[in-house]
Amino acid sequence: MGNYKKIYDNWQKDPKTFWKEQTRNIHWEKNPVKILDDDNKPFYKWYPDGSLNTCFNAVDRHVLNGRENKMQSYMIVLLQTQKENYLFRT
Repeated sequence: MGNYKKIYDNWQKDPKTFWKEQTRNIHWEKNPVKILDDDNKPFYKWYPDGSLNTCFNAVDRHVLNGRENKMQSYMIVLLQTQKENYLFRT
């Protein structure tokens, strides 16, 4: 639980810096410069000038990093009721 506590404390101490650091954990088509637009409270916009591809982040980047077999297994578990076998790379 020590790592969770450290992460939580960092978020509490400085939310904007914490979320800026989190941008490194996903692939961006256009990296965000502004982290939080709070000009129209309570309608906040996170990463308003950034652009990303959700599908690429959910599947493709994992395949490109050599984890296609893990992704395939995960998808099969999620789709247990279907008989098809999904391959992410041929």
